[in-house]
Amino acid sequence: MRSLALFLCVAVAAYAADEKKAATLPTGAWTRETDAATLRFHFKKDDLAITAKAGEATMTLTCTCEIDKEGIIKVKITEVKVKGDFPEPPKAGTEMSFKFVVDGKTAKLTDFKSKELEHAKAIVEGEYESKAD
Repeated sequence: MRSLALFLCVAVAAYAADEKKAATLPTGAWTRETDAATLRFHFKKDDLAITAKAGEATMTLTCTCEIDKEGIIKVKITEVKVKGDFPEPPKAGTEMSFKFVVDGKTAKLTDFKSKELEHAKAIVEGEYESKAD
C-alpha cells in the first residue's frame, strides 16, 4: 500500500512538473523587414495584432491565439483592416499556426501553416527583432 501511495505521489509530481513546462505565448512587439513587406507581430496575453506594410498599403489583423505544449501558436483572424491596395489580404476566420522562438531581443518564426495563406510563408517565416511599443 505504501508503494502505491509513493507511486501516486511521484506520478502527480511528474504531471505537475510537465504542466509547469507548458509553453507560454511570447509578449511584446516583434518586427521583420523584407523586400516585399514590413511585418509587426504584437503579442498581448491571448491576442495578437499583425500589421503588414507593403509600399504605401497597410493591413492590420486582429487575432486570437493560443499555444500548445509543443510550442505551436494557433491563430484565428477575427478582424481585417486594409488601407490602400494591399495584395491578397486574408478574410476574418482564417487560421494559421507557427512556432515563434524568442532568444533575447530576436525571435525566429518557423513551421508556418495555413490553408488560405500558404503563399505568405516565405515572407512570414524568418528572424524578428524586438521593438518597443
